[in-house]
Amino acid sequence: MNTKINIRWSKQTIFITVIVAVILIFAEVALINIYIGGGNSSALFAIILIASLFLAFMLSAPLSIALNDSQLVLRKVLGKIVINYSQISSVKLYTPESGDIRIFGSGGFCGYIGIFSSRKIGKYLSYVGDPKQAFLIRTKSGKNYVFSCENVAFVIEIINKYLS
Repeated sequence: MNTKINIRWSKQTIFITVIVAVILIFAEVALINIYIGGGNSSALFAIILIASLFLAFMLSAPLSIALNDSQLVLRKVLGKIVINYSQISSVKLYTPESGDIRIFGSGGFCGYIGIFSSRKIGKYLSYVGDPKQAFLIRTKSGKNYVFSCENVAFVIEIINKYLS
């Protein structure tokens, strides 16, 4: 079995991504103008920092989930996360709560990406495009992942077949 399921961004994720991208681009242009006009190293540092964060989140954006006979693969713009079914202890729907805390990452820019924490599940790694399509994977080693994709019920059903 080889199945690919796309990750769709919610309207809120698209809105946040567009607004933040426009703000960051304007900030970059302003900082570049300051630096060219005789600005100091602080302007250069800010230019590099903003560009690095912009690229990091853009390249970490989740694109799709692939399921095969032995593993789930989350494909990002650059790179992937591979979780073998044998490492998974449980998988279920997950509704991120307003109480979830972003430890490090993006709260909507290119998705909900990074390290988050919740009272319900503790610390987790998130690659979510649409929180309404989110699911939680708990591993036997104690790691938690929250991903999202279209047809999330199908994904959970397939993974659970391999866990039985």
